[in-house]
This record gives sequence, C-alpha cells and structure tokens, in this order.
Amino acid sequence: MKFVVLGIGFPDIIQTIDDLLQEDKGLEFLGFLDDDKKKRNFFLFGYKVLGGLNWIEDNKDIKVFNSIARNLKTRDLINKKMTKKKVSFINLIHPTINTKFSELGKEGILINKNVYLESTSKIGAHSMILQGSSIGHDCSIGENTFIGPGSNILGNVEIGKNCLIGSGTTIYPGVKIGNNSVTGINSIILSDVGDSQTVSSPPSRKIFSTNSKSI
Repeated sequence: MKFVVLGIGFPDIIQTIDDLLQEDKGLEFLGFLDDDKKKRNFFLFGYKVLGGLNWIEDNKDIKVFNSIARNLKTRDLINKKMTKKKVSFINLIHPTINTKFSELGKEGILINKNVYLESTSKIGAHSMILQGSSIGHDCSIGENTFIGPGSNILGNVEIGKNCLIGSGTTIYPGVKIGNNSVTGINSIILSDVGDSQTVSSPPSRKIFSTNSKSI
C-alpha cells in the first residue's frame, strides 16, 4: 500500500512511519505534500516533498495521512476537501499498540509509540494520540481530536470532536469534554467542559528563591 503525508510541520510522525515500514513490507511511503512552494523538492528525513496538496488529484490510488495539526479547524477543512475528491486516508498505528479490544475509526488515525489503549475505548477517525498517553476503559475520543504526549485520560471519559488536549493533561473518570474545546498543558480536569471552551490549571509560579552561594 502506497501513501503520502500531508504537511511537513509534524516530524513526530516519522518514527512511527519508519517502525511501520520495518514491520509491514507491504507499505510504501512515497513522501510529503505541502503547499509551501519554497518546500518543493525539499527532503525531510530522506523523503521528498513531492508537490502541493493538489498532487493527489492525479494520484488518487495513493492513500494519504493528514499531519497538519497546529490548527484543528484547518485540519478538518483539509480532510473534508480530500473526502470530496474521493481520496482515501490511511491509519498509522504504531506496531506495538494493542488495539484488539478497542474500536478505531476507519481512517486518518495516528497512534504513536508507547500509547496504552484500555479495553472498550473508542477512537474517532482522524484523531491523533501522541507518545506516552493512556486512554482508559470505556473512553470515547471524537473525530479530529489531538491528544498531546503524556496525557492520561481515565475511565469513562467522553471527549468531543475537534478537541485539543494539551500535553500532560489528566482527565478524571466520567468527565465530558465538549466539541472544539482545549485543555492547557499539564491541566487536571475534574469536571465537565462545555463546547468551545478553553481550560487550564494554574501555571507554575515562584514560591521562594535561595541566594546562597555554593562553597
């Protein structure tokens, strides 16, 4: 199966791709697509930027993965444009991930190394779960949602569509996160979050300082 990646601004993806290629000899990664003309013929980790996103119009037999994640609205818009063009998406699931007891969307999912999926968890299409995160039992992750590294989503949590869960976030059991919502880095979420809300735990602050000189 041949595939390309949309966007070059997310280098985290390359290790998962490399590990997949070593595991599955039927996969063939062709390179990247990016609309920035300055990046044409640019090489990233040895793989070429083949052209802009329109390149896929002449290569519809090639599957794609959308790695554009800095703005989830833009990501969602691109996914919809590709779907209208009848482009097929690929799931990129690190070969060490046990998905046997989980339910995954049909397309566009990225799950990096060292992610733990507990039984009966559900992951929506086009969602991205980065390294070191855990998804508890009976959790539901909506479509096009980004889970940052080292996040802990405890049991029975429901996260809506187009959400950004900041790195290191912990979400307590049974909490519901509405669509289009954001949690800040290292947040601890104890109660429900409504649609289109941004929440964050207090940032680090200086408590005291010592001016003692080393001897």
